[in-house]
Amino acid sequence: MKSLLICPRKITKLLGLTVTALIACTAQAAPFNTLDTRAMAMGDTGVASAQPASAAIFNPALLSNYTAAPKIALIIPGFGVNAFAGADVDDALEALDEERQLTQLSNMILDLNTFNLATFQQNTADFSRTAVDLTNNLQALQDRPFNIQGNALISFAMPNDDLGFAVYLDANAVIETTPFISDCDIDVLLGYTEFFTQVALDNVSPGKFVDVNCTDRNEQLPIVVLDQFGLPAFVDPITSKSPDTGIPYLVSSVEVAAVNINEIGFSLSQKFSFADFAVSVGVTPKYMSITSFYTHPTVQQIDDGEFDLLDALRSNRLQHNAVNLDAGLAMNFLQDQSITLGMVIKNLIQQSFNTARFERPDGSSTRTRYNLNTQVRMGFAWRSHFGLTISSDIDLTDNKPYFTGISTQYFGIGGEYSIGKVLDLRLGGRTNFSNTNDSVVTAGFGLNILVVRLDLAAEYGDNNIGFAAQIGMNFR
Repeated sequence: MKSLLICPRKITKLLGLTVTALIACTAQAAPFNTLDTRAMAMGDTGVASAQPASAAIFNPALLSNYTAAPKIALIIPGFGVNAFAGADVDDALEALDEERQLTQLSNMILDLNTFNLATFQQNTADFSRTAVDLTNNLQALQDRPFNIQGNALISFAMPNDDLGFAVYLDANAVIETTPFISDCDIDVLLGYTEFFTQVALDNVSPGKFVDVNCTDRNEQLPIVVLDQFGLPAFVDPITSKSPDTGIPYLVSSVEVAAVNINEIGFSLSQKFSFADFAVSVGVTPKYMSITSFYTHPTVQQIDDGEFDLLDALRSNRLQHNAVNLDAGLAMNFLQDQSITLGMVIKNLIQQSFNTARFERPDGSSTRTRYNLNTQVRMGFAWRSHFGLTISSDIDLTDNKPYFTGISTQYFGIGGEYSIGKVLDLRLGGRTNFSNTNDSVVTAGFGLNILVVRLDLAAEYGDNNIGFAAQIGMNFR
């Protein structure tokens, strides 16, 4: 997890490298992941096991399905955050000192252009070594996503067998960052490396080129040109552009995109009894304010020192308003009703939106599109008479990311042991069927003092880290 711990300090420049984006942001991700505190501690489960105050965001049917519940339940408030970095990114980020490594290459070109006999050979060797290291680390970062999710929740619930209801305010968002490392850049860096391993001070002259043969680009870029005094000079690949096409020597970029969803929902749940069983049905109509933030700068935009990521995101945002609907079912089994099965469908109305268009200094522009897809999840819970609860959830849909993050189809399992109705100890785990690098172990606890409840949780994996905290109240 080193990358997740060092990124807030390191990620300020692109291709120094393209990992500019683990910036703080409140966020809901395309995964079915509420970041509810109790759920996080129990393997991110809750479709059949959520407490009344969290039922509206997990499965509204639970509001009329509890065998023992408070008359009023509140969350005031709850917060959660987690982060994911693709496999092998840890080592690549640790090896890169992003801004320093790019600056080193530019400074080496300046030193080489002094044509100092005493340092020329050492500078060419240093340039080659740094360029090779940079190339290897760029290739390790290719298309590897970074995601941060966050959540804030306030809710009010009145569970009841006849008609349970809840109202909530939810602020959710996700920020997804993906480096796009161009094969052209690899050609440029390797071409410079090959040149400097062979060049000698007495044979530096114009007419030395690096061949760039990659997708949509086939040209020769000069390595040596004549300066304003008619003397040979090395071209800095970090800051220079092709004299023929005007395309920068380095064209790698990073896509930084975020979606912030603020929603207000009102949940209703009714229990229907039949001959030998009863089923609870719940719905949550909700109003959503959806704001996207989008930027896709190139390496040279970042390296010129004038590009500000936060300003770019703020100036390239686009807001949409929408309504949607969640629906759920819940049933209890056995004579003591200790087993609960639940199912929920979130976002019954699939919707698609455009981001704002990001304008580059050269006049080109780019934007992307993201979807609010339907999600389906099933859950199981067993509650014993001695304070133990076991729960499990599984996604029935493969949930695509908003942009270029990872797909998710979660399976989680967890347990809770209550000690004297005062202390709740929780443990669990969650895996992603769509990505074997996305698995976590989870833990947490809840403390009940009179009507006040405090919950804390954390999750950890090779590529993940997260935590959540919640304050609530129960009135019986």
